[in-house]
Amino acid sequence: MSTGPFIKSNTGSGTTGTGRLAPLHDVVTVLVTTSCAACHEVFPIDAVVEQYVCPKCGAALALPPERWRDVLEPLLSRVESLPPDGKLNRTTGSFQFAAHRPAACAQCGVSMPTEVLDQALAGKAFCPACGYEMISRALPPELTKMLPGVTHVIGENPDAVARPQYMRPPVGKGFLLRIDRALRNAYFPPDWGECLAAVGDSDNGVYVLVTETARFGQLKVLGLDHELRTRWSRPNLPMGKHQDLGITVSGDAVIAWTGDRVSAVKLAVGDGRELARLGGTEPANADRHFMDLRGAQSMVADLDGSFLLMKERRLVRCAADGQGIATWPPRRGLFGKKHEKLWAFSADDPAAAAAPMVDKLPDYTTHVYRARITIGWDQRFYLSSGPHIACVERDGKVRWRASLPAGWYVDWGVDEAGNVYVLSGKELPGIWKIGADGKSGTLIVDGRSHTTPLAETAMVVRKDGTIITFAERGQVRMFSSAGLLFWRTNSAQIADEARVAKQTIAHYGMPTSDDV
Repeated sequence: MSTGPFIKSNTGSGTTGTGRLAPLHDVVTVLVTTSCAACHEVFPIDAVVEQYVCPKCGAALALPPERWRDVLEPLLSRVESLPPDGKLNRTTGSFQFAAHRPAACAQCGVSMPTEVLDQALAGKAFCPACGYEMISRALPPELTKMLPGVTHVIGENPDAVARPQYMRPPVGKGFLLRIDRALRNAYFPPDWGECLAAVGDSDNGVYVLVTETARFGQLKVLGLDHELRTRWSRPNLPMGKHQDLGITVSGDAVIAWTGDRVSAVKLAVGDGRELARLGGTEPANADRHFMDLRGAQSMVADLDGSFLLMKERRLVRCAADGQGIATWPPRRGLFGKKHEKLWAFSADDPAAAAAPMVDKLPDYTTHVYRARITIGWDQRFYLSSGPHIACVERDGKVRWRASLPAGWYVDWGVDEAGNVYVLSGKELPGIWKIGADGKSGTLIVDGRSHTTPLAETAMVVRKDGTIITFAERGQVRMFSSAGLLFWRTNSAQIADEARVAKQTIAHYGMPTSDDV
């Protein structure tokens, strides 16, 4: 296995995977219709032009850039939420708008291959099914700022482009828009309410589990690329916000779960489509544990595709099919490991009542009191509970235990060298760094400064120690392994400036006319 582990989310999620990236642009079929103000005839608009003519009465319709912005904005702001075979319908005044994937031929409606769409950027291309010639043109400069991200229009009615002031029979096939995701995301940043968990992959992609802004408590997963541009969105997950939840990556799948559901949702890394459900209700009269996530506190995918699960003070392992297996590999020799009893969750496990805390964690444990688990980029296991963290080798032997000052700790991650980064909040917000030997702990980011985290709820640590933190309303910040602020989203900058203003007013009071 060539890929490294994944750094966890709010619940210690982490795993291995290839992290295939989705394309950096979208090509979407668009159909715009309107009704004539003079004769009320409903007709389609088959080209992105500044004037159109009613095919029945010849009345002119003005389509300035501002009008196109109003009509197409719902697509541009939500294109990552459009499923591969889904549709988006909106009504804006007298205009009806519909967009769908996959991109289709303007003549016969057959889905267009990617290579044909790429050929169209040179000026024209031909539908492989019907031979229809599709023209392509760059978006006019006057529309560029009004339609951020749209680079080309493909398959328009050529007569409508050449002679928009003339009457013509309606075609009604629409046209294609090519949308560059990087340009679009400069104007439409990731949209979420509260960020609950985040996980990174080996290609530096990031996946965040968030609440939807429009639906209180409803969850969705966003897939971001290595530059934190939105690649896809999977809304309306079959689960709601819960005190225990998380997201992890296993191979080419993203797995989201909550502690009030028995199974997890498995999504494709590339486009966010749902692949399967993992786990389920533990079978009646089971003689071993099963991947039943109701009541779970933490789950992480391991390198071999199995899962480590924290539930009912137990640290257990489940195979990819949900069946319970031994937590740690067997040890050889005279004093080798005894056979592990694979208690079912429904059974009375006598050792669960005496589960140790993380700061007293023994070797090869299968019991621990309410801990969260992740896998570092160094491929070791890390368990956390409050200010206490333990590093465990892959065979189950404890490598070190460390404790930070008493406080509120919300997330953590581990780089390839084994350094642990811990995100704290409330009384002493900031980021702590624990050395790979577990002997030193330093506050590298002081959250009391206006440019550093104060209300972050999730964190991802990359191989090289780059730290990415997440907060509500799309606030994202990136730090170096030494705590230097690299970059932040516009929403994070606005929140920081508002925080500074609030602190200034609290210290000096509101300005008066004498201060001017």
